[in-house]
Amino acid sequence: MELVVNSPDSQQIFNQLINLSAETHGWSHQPYDYKFYSENFDGYWLVAVRMMDIVGDANCVLTAAVDMSQKYAEVFGFTEMPSYWHMEAEVKPGKVKIPELSGEYTTKNWKDVDENLLDAYDLTVCPRDRKKLMRTWFEQDQVYTRVAFDNTNQKIVGYCTIRVVNLNRLCAAPFYAENEEVAARLLTDVIQEIPDFEKFKNLIFWYPSINKNMESLLNQFVAPDGYSIKVDFRVQFTKKLLESRDDVVYSVACKSRIHMELLINPPDSQPIFDQLIQQAAETHGWSHQPYDYKYYSEGFDGYWFIVVVDKEKDPSNNFVAGGALARWDAPNTPPLYGIGLFYTKEKYRGQGHGKQIFQKMMDIVGDDNCVLVSAFNMSQKYAEVFGFKEMPSYWHYGANVKPGMLKIPELSGEYTTKNWKDVDENLLDSYDKTICPRDRKKLMITWFEQDQVYTRVAFDNTNQKIVGYCTIRVINLNRLSVAPFYAENEEVAARLLADVIREIPDFKSYESLLFLYPSINEKMESLINRFVGPDGYSIGYSTKKRNQFTKKLLESRDDVVIIFVSVFLLTPVLGIFGPDDAQCDFVGNPCAGYIVVSDVLQQITVVFRGTKTSSQLLLEGWTTLKPSADFYGMGLVNTYFRSGHEKTWQYVQDALSIPQYRNYDVYVTGHSLGGALAGLAAPRIVHDGLRQSHQIKVITFGEPRVGNLDFSHAYDQLVPYSFRVTHAIDIVPHLPACVKDLSYTPPAGSDGSMPCDPMSTNGGYHHALEVWYPGNMTVGSPYMICTGLPRDEDFSCSNAPKVDLDDTTLGVWDHRNYFGVEVPDFGKGGCDPTMTFKGPPTKTGVLSLVSSVFGRKRRAV
Repeated sequence: MELVVNSPDSQQIFNQLINLSAETHGWSHQPYDYKFYSENFDGYWLVAVRMMDIVGDANCVLTAAVDMSQKYAEVFGFTEMPSYWHMEAEVKPGKVKIPELSGEYTTKNWKDVDENLLDAYDLTVCPRDRKKLMRTWFEQDQVYTRVAFDNTNQKIVGYCTIRVVNLNRLCAAPFYAENEEVAARLLTDVIQEIPDFEKFKNLIFWYPSINKNMESLLNQFVAPDGYSIKVDFRVQFTKKLLESRDDVVYSVACKSRIHMELLINPPDSQPIFDQLIQQAAETHGWSHQPYDYKYYSEGFDGYWFIVVVDKEKDPSNNFVAGGALARWDAPNTPPLYGIGLFYTKEKYRGQGHGKQIFQKMMDIVGDDNCVLVSAFNMSQKYAEVFGFKEMPSYWHYGANVKPGMLKIPELSGEYTTKNWKDVDENLLDSYDKTICPRDRKKLMITWFEQDQVYTRVAFDNTNQKIVGYCTIRVINLNRLSVAPFYAENEEVAARLLADVIREIPDFKSYESLLFLYPSINEKMESLINRFVGPDGYSIGYSTKKRNQFTKKLLESRDDVVIIFVSVFLLTPVLGIFGPDDAQCDFVGNPCAGYIVVSDVLQQITVVFRGTKTSSQLLLEGWTTLKPSADFYGMGLVNTYFRSGHEKTWQYVQDALSIPQYRNYDVYVTGHSLGGALAGLAAPRIVHDGLRQSHQIKVITFGEPRVGNLDFSHAYDQLVPYSFRVTHAIDIVPHLPACVKDLSYTPPAGSDGSMPCDPMSTNGGYHHALEVWYPGNMTVGSPYMICTGLPRDEDFSCSNAPKVDLDDTTLGVWDHRNYFGVEVPDFGKGGCDPTMTFKGPPTKTGVLSLVSSVFGRKRRAV
């Protein structure tokens, strides 16, 4: 073996490299790429091992595959990366049909375009000058490039290159377009330039996952069975991430974000504010009105509306991210700052815009006290990272009442109410100070005076003292928001709510009546039940939130608070499915799990419960030794697992069909039996059209073989981001047994273990990429990413050791112990991190006992 740098026969070695990588990984190159790389960059080395020595302390970039990303970061220092991945889309040219297009845009061959104009446009996409590189790229053989123009002003709005690559394929790179219509025009015109386009095997695109228009573009040209999408790579740097406008990238990217601009209180704040509240209402249910901007900016003693906008977008659609910071002054006390409306548009998340805005706010706050309302899944982060550590011990819950189902109850005559305008404002101010110690007279009067805001004040008839007040206002998406709402007791609250509701025209026509109340007010549910039955409201216990301060907690009389002033809704836990009466097999073992949703992460997680009893552990391997049940045309699977899937599928289908979560990614996981059920749910989610392939991510632990080779192939195609984690000689991943490759001759002196036959469809066969821990599973333990052959049954990983079914003691122990915890006991103990666990058992294992009963002696898998 000899290491050579830029050897005289580099071209021949390069040819071998690109041919092998194309055959095994589908990499897209041509032999002339060597000349392109070696002559056009300022330095080029065809080398291995010594590359990082050459780089030294300079910045370096690579594109990392999913299974190598962590290693490149931890071992080689490629730690600077965007939060999103690049996807690979493969289109079948023979199924492409050119769609109807508008006449808004036209294209020209790149040779007919002023090169300075094209260079100027390219600099808006990539801040580094690559004029020489791109011209050389366009001039190569069998490369087709067109440039798009806006017919109204003749400005360049994108360009697209498609070239012929090895293995009779086409690769689109680069491909930039300012919108989907431009992209469609470019793709159409370039395709029409390529001779015999439909005879090529594939047309490949690589695009950033934040470009939400890509799938829509593909659907214009080809039906869903004419293309596939998978997670492919992401860009990683050693020193500094080069940012980018990846929203315009339809294939390949150079990082730049020069069209994004951070603004503080811009002159056109109102239309930007309107975009923010509309987006936040549609995706998160936040409750606002356009006039809130005037209220916030004029009502407080200081106000900063901090936003990031896209300068190239129309002013009615240029919002990227934003947040509001207000300062509230009071005599003889330090100022109090408050953060609200902190939101990033979905397509721009993960690009650092929100972090930039939040840091700007905290710079303004400095050492003063600041408050925000934190969702429960962000509370700890706000405390630990940003210093919002001062908070009450209780949370606030959101309640959603259906106005159409509400009925006014019978009320006592103890209390009466008046319109706030008919009440002495000094008396109302005095009462308000019993609830909030800071003077907010000006703020509250302005709040009451806004359009479609209804406020009444309650009096005790015996002494005419004020005992509460309630405001309900009309908000976006045809909803009503109750805020603020204070009452000294439940009877006062009922009188106030009834009288304000009666003031609201067409009350029953509204979609929702929203409350947000402190959990220490134990009368809230009793109050709601007086107005509506159990089927007429819901309470989001799982979407709790609370006030958090940086310096000092502002105390309040939250026992009288029915509604906190700042209202927005969060998303609930979707629920637990498959209770213990959902039997999976003939001995009554249960299948169960739960589904949760995170609005912050924009994802749903489906968790399947694992093995519950020793008998169930047995059944996972022995009930059906051979896959025999068809799984929706994807191949054959174990009948036991198929039965469990059918009993749990409806819960998954219902959750993923909820409209407000339609764009959320889905994570699926489980251990043992739970891993098998995850292995069936994930491909069916894609198969049934509930999500696209790139929206599904699967990680299982100790998963058995679920189906046969056909199912494995279908699974890998439908769910490219999937990992099976296996601990040492865990017995369950060896069950049901695969068909052994009889053409393999075990080496002399070995244990006789043989690999699985990668051609047989008769036995079990694993799907997905294995991650194998051959020893311990503690922090720092070595593991292997199993990319060897046979694919999905890498013979250098967990399938290498020969497992004897007459001696499975350690195999069973490895199955039950993952990452330092014993899975059954850990769950039964409430997942207590202080629990300790026993070492491997010494007595005969469950499967050994059963094998003797079944009369199967010395059987190995």
